[in-house]
Amino acid sequence: MNRIPFEEVQQQLASVLVKLGFAAGRAETCARLFAETTRDGVYTHGINRFPRYVTTIRNGMVVVDAEPECVARFGALERWDGHRGPAI
Repeated sequence: MNRIPFEEVQQQLASVLVKLGFAAGRAETCARLFAETTRDGVYTHGINRFPRYVTTIRNGMVVVDAEPECVARFGALERWDGHRGPAI
């Protein structure tokens, strides 16, 4: 069985995300999370989900440059609005 090195997978995913408008650092973080979940055996959130994620970016469901905002705090609890940004 041929295996692709982890770093190569991460770099390829990041490259795709940059082409879709992600800032380089954010693309690298997001790509690392996809690659790590596959490496760790969490296939529901790994690279097999990446094509669907790309589709959600292209159709506007995910806004690549959105920044999360804390909208409420109560003690140790917080509520955040992600503004449809990537969940990283």
